[in-house]
Amino acid sequence: MNILLRNTGQTFTGARGHMSCTAAGRGYTYTVAAGTVLPHGQAEIPVNAPGFPKGRAVPCTVLLGYGHSLTVRWAGTVTVPAPPSTRTYHTGSGVYAVVPSGSSVPLWVIVLIIVCVLALAVMAVLLWKLRRRPDRETAEHGSRHRQPREGATESRKGRNLL
Repeated sequence: MNILLRNTGQTFTGARGHMSCTAAGRGYTYTVAAGTVLPHGQAEIPVNAPGFPKGRAVPCTVLLGYGHSLTVRWAGTVTVPAPPSTRTYHTGSGVYAVVPSGSSVPLWVIVLIIVCVLALAVMAVLLWKLRRRPDRETAEHGSRHRQPREGATESRKGRNLL
């Protein structure tokens, strides 16, 4: 979880304090510490929040001390989204791949692949049927090859000459 901290003053400053949240009657308190933030600058302060409820809106208060005995207070609702469920696969020596469980392929991609495969199957059947259909010339003459013309003689290579 990150807290956005803005320094609207004119001096370098850091901040230290805590964040308190209450969820289902249970209190959570976390330490918050920020290094130096430049004047008119901002920083995101990471907060290590183990056990913080995920997927629910929780009321929280952040109290930070900075400068010479100055304090800033923020109160509001914080929602940490639930992490996606994942699977971890061992892909090699010391190498692991983390992928989301369930289908990560959009439905429209699956439909497009199915339509393309069906179109290819239809074209393959049509080509197969066209190749098996007898030629008109073959049906008329009984052979696929042309008949030699009258008066033609054949050369050594089997060509018809006039």
